[in-house]
Amino acid sequence: MRILNFLLTITGFGILEITFLNYFKLFLVKPDLLLLGVISVSLFLDLKSVLVFAILSGIFKDVYSLGQFGIHTILFCLWGFTMVELSRKISLDDNWMRLLVVLIVALLDNIILGLSRVYAGSVIPLGIFLRTVFLSSIYSTLFFPAVFQLIKRIPLNSR
Repeated sequence: MRILNFLLTITGFGILEITFLNYFKLFLVKPDLLLLGVISVSLFLDLKSVLVFAILSGIFKDVYSLGQFGIHTILFCLWGFTMVELSRKISLDDNWMRLLVVLIVALLDNIILGLSRVYAGSVIPLGIFLRTVFLSSIYSTLFFPAVFQLIKRIPLNSR
């Protein structure tokens, strides 16, 4: 049952991200719902479940995005692991602390993705690169409370 809930959640976020959120793009960026889902799940579940969710989310994102196949899967697993370990070390019960952590993770994720595109041979002007990194990270952070509340209501076998 848990895997079915994982798949339904990931598919729902993925479909929203590749279809509906295209109408809400700002400067050609939109929030990364799958990344926000991985971060939200990592605040409720154990490491094994988070990694399963992260792998499935990463594969979905890799299939439907441009760029090197596998980069999202690797990064989502990294962020899931990091968030589980971070939540063991510090309290992430405060809304502002969660938003700060989400902003930092989104910034790092977007920087790594941008640098991987540059490394692969894409030419991205510095201004566009910085605009995309910062706007996408802020936009994702603004969507986090809604995704977090939704994930809390889905029965994913919490800790």
